[in-house]
Amino acid sequence: MLLNRFDDVDRELLELQMELNEHREEVELPRTTSPTTPQPTTTSPQPTTTPRPTVYTSCKDVPANASGVYHIRIHSLTAPFKVYCEMDSFEGGWIVMQHRFDGSVDFYRNWDEYRDGFGELDNEFWLGLEHVHQLTTRQKHELIVEVKDFEGNYGYDRYSLFIVGKLMGAWWYYGCSFANLNGPYANITDLKSMYYYYFKGDHRGMSYSRMMIREI
Repeated sequence: MLLNRFDDVDRELLELQMELNEHREEVELPRTTSPTTPQPTTTSPQPTTTPRPTVYTSCKDVPANASGVYHIRIHSLTAPFKVYCEMDSFEGGWIVMQHRFDGSVDFYRNWDEYRDGFGELDNEFWLGLEHVHQLTTRQKHELIVEVKDFEGNYGYDRYSLFIVGKLMGAWWYYGCSFANLNGPYANITDLKSMYYYYFKGDHRGMSYSRMMIREI
């Protein structure tokens, strides 16, 4: 009887061993994986900030020896504004206050527009009497006036002191004048043209004019 029991135990152990081996084989079988489709990734755009432009007190303070548009501030209590700095001609450092060369901008304007300015700084423009007044009353300035006629003759005048006075001031002329650089752009000799009498002693229309100021 005892031997039979041992035989039964051995038989059960053998069956358990066989079941264990079967499970082990199942575990060791290579697993197959189904391919996965990559999911698109999305990124949120990061906010960009525009760097603030460098602000100067005048064109003479601009370190780059390159003509172009810069921001200047007359003093700490005023807002900066854009000017065109001429850095190549006449030793540089000039603020261009008027520029005409092709007649693309109409200079027949009202008082408010001449006070505030009009046109684009990289084209024909008038800087504005208010800006020029603030500049020239804060610091002494000199003035250069450049002109060219329709035959290509060029000339300039240089004035050692220039200022735009207060709004309450005035200036009148009676039927005569020596300069009208904001007049109509036309190739004619007439008092209504864009003339500069000091150039050739007549009223011929100019094809080009530029007025520039610089701190003394």
